[in-house]
Amino acid sequence: NNLICANVGDSRAILGSLRTQEDAAIVEQNKGEFQIESVAGPDSSGEKVWISTSLSIDHKPDRADEHERIINTNGRVDPFREENGDPVGPARVWLRTQNVPGLAMSRSIGDLVAASVGVIPEPEFFELTLNESDKFLVIATDGVWEFIDNDE
Repeated sequence: NNLICANVGDSRAILGSLRTQEDAAIVEQNKGEFQIESVAGPDSSGEKVWISTSLSIDHKPDRADEHERIINTNGRVDPFREENGDPVGPARVWLRTQNVPGLAMSRSIGDLVAASVGVIPEPEFFELTLNESDKFLVIATDGVWEFIDNDE
């Protein structure tokens, strides 16, 4: 009944659970205590509520702890910039003085250039005990999560 999620990068895993209205109220009051949980909405009967629980946290270079590691390893965190200097897109990891590699995540397996400026292959682990209210897992890349949030 134990679920362990190890994550590197910007793919994400969430758990969908069907809980009572009372449980949903407790989740809403304590949001962020353990995992990032949110109430997605009622089921077809209206008696229970779908709840999404993040099982991983995206490794983005503008996340405070990730940003600090990259800066301390002589890297640079900045979005891509147009010729006129306007920022385009998400924060990316760059070499201090060159516009490479331009990686939009702060953890990756096998990127040697990015590793030279603090991008690490070490996963973060989350563990959760499953119960009968847990119904499904969604594991998807950032290309999916770019268009929908956990509740959808």
